Amino acid sequence: MWTGLECADRYNVYRSRQERFTDADGDNLADDYGSCFLPDLLVTEASDASDPPPGIFYSYLVTGESPVGEGNLMTNSFGMIRPNLNPCP
Repeated sequence: MWTGLECADRYNVYRSRQERFTDADGDNLADDYGSCFLPDLLVTEASDASDPPPGIFYSYLVTGESPVGEGNLMTNSFGMIRPNLNPCP
C-alpha cells in the first residue's frame, strides 16, 4: 500500500530481483531498478505471491501516471532521480 498522488489516475509497480544493488559505473545510481511488474493499477496497493529463492530479495518502486505521462522512480539516498530503464508499456 502507498499514498496516492492527486495528479495520478493509475500506478505502475516495478520489481527488481537481485542479491544486492550494484553500481558498476560508480555514478551513485543502481545499475537496475527493476522492470514493469504490475502496470496500470487503479488502486494504491499491490501484492506479490511469489517467493524469491534464498539469498535473493525483491525491491519494489511505484510510479504515478496521468494523461500527461508517467512520473519518475523518485530519488535515491543521494537525491538523484532513479533512471527507469524498463518502463511499463
